[in-house]
Amino acid sequence: MSWWWLLLAVFGIASAGLLARFLVKGSVDNIGWLRRKHFEPWHGRYYEFATIHLRAAEHDDGSLVFVESDLLTVIGQPDSTTVKLFGPSERVRLAESGETALTAAGCERLLMKCPHPDAKKLLLFLQRECFKPFAKKRERIPA
Repeated sequence: MSWWWLLLAVFGIASAGLLARFLVKGSVDNIGWLRRKHFEPWHGRYYEFATIHLRAAEHDDGSLVFVESDLLTVIGQPDSTTVKLFGPSERVRLAESGETALTAAGCERLLMKCPHPDAKKLLLFLQRECFKPFAKKRERIPA
């Protein structure tokens, strides 16, 4: 009769270990999911420069645009009025979120004239890592 208790104890410990592993791993995965949940409206376009998330969206004409407030945060000018002088080919309003975004021409115009030390680095990042791969993926430029 004592071997039944031993068998029950072994299966109890094994099942408790499996249950604990399932709970811990599941909670870690759920925490990661919750951290990424607020990025969901941006459809998987995650660009990060200097630890700042740059929200990108596809404009009506199929081009990639970046949210103006994110770019201004990177260059340290969150309340800049310079971008209000940009024309409709450089500054657009996103239909989904209602936020103002800059096209490739707008980003170049803003960052070329900016005195911030990271402005030129950000411009190169946008050209090399964002605009060109996006256009290449859409087959708008040759490889």
